[in-house]
Amino acid sequence: MSTDAQRERLTGLFHFFDADGNGVLTKEDFEKGGVRYGESLGKPHDSPVCVAYRENFMKMWDAIKALDTNKDNQVSKDEFLTGLVSWMKADSSNGLGKILESWTDIIFKTFESSEKKGTLSPKEFQTIAIIADEAQARKVFDVIDVDKNGFISEKEFKDFCHSYFFDPSSKYDTKCFFTAAKK
Repeated sequence: MSTDAQRERLTGLFHFFDADGNGVLTKEDFEKGGVRYGESLGKPHDSPVCVAYRENFMKMWDAIKALDTNKDNQVSKDEFLTGLVSWMKADSSNGLGKILESWTDIIFKTFESSEKKGTLSPKEFQTIAIIADEAQARKVFDVIDVDKNGFISEKEFKDFCHSYFFDPSSKYDTKCFFTAAKK
């Protein structure tokens, strides 16, 4: 059973993916999302980074379109929430778990040449999280940086994403991650 906190987090993820803000997810949202994500890193839309993000977002769409229960080629918020809650009950290594794993992999590949290989600095995290407010980004960064070494490791990021969505408690500020990107 999902909690209100989990549903709120999943709703934030839905809005993150809804690139045009029309209240449904379509293939075009994921095409735009991949471009937007790559361009947020200051890369041209045809750069290898943007191409990789577009490809990754399309893999996410390939998984998410399975939630389109009425077969209208779009996923409503209700279909998304119902489907992800079902996936969460079934197995965290499939469905949402697979989407989070895919997203994490591309993020860390993007920053392979970063200051400390295999990690994200606070600035890199703020960039990939698309959080404009530096203080808000740092707040989230500090939650994820469990060992407090000033960098987020891939393991810390994966563990946070898994806990953020799969932990039924409300220990996380649900406004802190995906929903922060919409402000």
